[in-house]
Amino acid sequence: PFSSDTEEKEEISEDVSKYLDKIVGLCKENNVELLFVSNPAKDWSVQQHNAVAEYARQQGIEYYDFNTQELYIKSGYNFSEDNGDAGHSNIWGAEKITRAMGEILQQSYQIEGTEDKQWEETKEYYENIKKDYALKYETDINKYLPLLSDPRYSVLISAKDEAVNGLTEEITGKLRALGLQTDFNGKIHNSYYAVILPDHVIEEISAEALSTEGTLRGGLS
Repeated sequence: PFSSDTEEKEEISEDVSKYLDKIVGLCKENNVELLFVSNPAKDWSVQQHNAVAEYARQQGIEYYDFNTQELYIKSGYNFSEDNGDAGHSNIWGAEKITRAMGEILQQSYQIEGTEDKQWEETKEYYENIKKDYALKYETDINKYLPLLSDPRYSVLISAKDEAVNGLTEEITGKLRALGLQTDFNGKIHNSYYAVILPDHVIEEISAEALSTEGTLRGGLS
């Protein structure tokens, strides 16, 4: 986020300016109130903000830049947690900005919230997408393992040698919650694999090398 008194600005390119003018003109012709919004981005500068803000003032358009300190803090945004890359929000960041803009539209423009039938019918699907996304970024194994308890997932686990030295009572408990029954005590330098499916669990541990083969849902082998 930034808060600066500098008046320096980056020039808007000719192509961008051309299409901005077309969009603004089309909205005015159809009595559509246009708003400008900038999402949080690590590569967004004060100079870029000033350029958009000046254009918005000239056109009589409200501009909401969530890179400015006030809006950034108010939305609860956090670059380290809510950005997918330098210029785009991840799924959690998108939720925060959507919620913040919803409040602005309700409070400043008296646009009432409405129930969307399609949204209500697909809530479960969206929650599953968020869970899938969370799995990719979770680095704490104690938080990661419980996320695997989902009938949509086929879980493959393999380990060897000194892997059992990293097992704590908490981790072991979470493995048990996934349906694993193997006793790992004293099994250092062993090979181990497990396949966790919605209807059954396969696991094997041995001092010898292990291998197995089979077919997962969807025909993957």
